[in-house]
Amino acid sequence: MRYGISGGDQTHPDHAERAGGGLEPDSAMRREIVKLRQDGPWFAAAAAAFERVAAGAETDDDWQAMAPFFYGRWDAAAQAYEAAGEKQTNEDAADAFAAEGAFDPAATRAALAAFGSPVLVLAGGLDLQRPLRITAEFAALFPASRLVCPARRRPLPLA
Repeated sequence: MRYGISGGDQTHPDHAERAGGGLEPDSAMRREIVKLRQDGPWFAAAAAAFERVAAGAETDDDWQAMAPFFYGRWDAAAQAYEAAGEKQTNEDAADAFAAEGAFDPAATRAALAAFGSPVLVLAGGLDLQRPLRITAEFAALFPASRLVCPARRRPLPLA
């Protein structure tokens, strides 16, 4: 599983919604963002892959086909960054980090509510993992947060 998305709107347990207080976007929310990217030459293949992932019928190739959605631009620099990430990912470490019981959404919400320092939460208008509505809900968990969302951006390098 990659990028915090999986079939049936159930995200793999090693992704941030459990750590983020249980907030999770659904496929309909993500589909609206997918539609905003239809001007890319890679769109047809990526959108078809997204639909297979959302239906829970994905293959490993579908994750690669969806990669352009996770970058602001899908140019040579973004493709190189994506390729390097594959080599630098330690799946065993990720699985251990997110082992069963590692996250407690209720405890996370309580801890965030008690956090007294100002927090800047950066949202991306094209972010499939954290659509603006979910990011706004996350920001609201902090007593002193500021949400910033540059239009049509992804909060990832090369965005």
